[in-house]
Amino acid sequence: MACDQGAVLIPGLAVRAGFLGGAPLSSKEELCTQPLCLCPLALCKKIIKSHQGRLWVANESGKGARFSFTLPLKHKTMSKEKEKLKVLVVDDEPSILMPLEFLMRKNGYQVFIARNGVEAMESVNRELPKVVVLDIMMPEMDGYEVCRHIRGKPEMSGAKVIFLSAKTKEADIKKGYAVGADLYILKPFSTRFLMEKIKDLTAC
Repeated sequence: MACDQGAVLIPGLAVRAGFLGGAPLSSKEELCTQPLCLCPLALCKKIIKSHQGRLWVANESGKGARFSFTLPLKHKTMSKEKEKLKVLVVDDEPSILMPLEFLMRKNGYQVFIARNGVEAMESVNRELPKVVVLDIMMPEMDGYEVCRHIRGKPEMSGAKVIFLSAKTKEADIKKGYAVGADLYILKPFSTRFLMEKIKDLTAC
């Protein structure tokens, strides 16, 4: 709301400026030649209207004119592209876990970490990540079992599982895909390659 102590806005001019309905003034020059300059007011009304708002005026003798406006509030809804994708990184080696956590955060992901299979299952149940980057050889529970758990949860049906493992035998790789992995990457690995694959898997 804005108030002034100047001249009262003449009702006829208010109508023609578009505040009280009726035919608007025909030109910018006509607006600015009126006793009370209406050009800035008409401009304000135009701007507010363009944002689906409303501007109106009230007069009070001896107190000038009072202008009020409303603007619609828009909920802060993020598009899917801008939402932070949840990524769970699971590895018992700090030298792998910490750099991956840093890299994921740097690339705009919401990152959770787990140091063994039990922690991984707890995080999966709690956070429902969209991507799980998973080691296989871990204490308490191996990555194969974690992947089976993920694939058994209806809420995780769309999640992507990427194994990062030093197990290079063909039988181990086949087992990884058999339990539900979307990708099996051998250690040592390229972090750039890993990030590209995450983007590819989550592009749809």
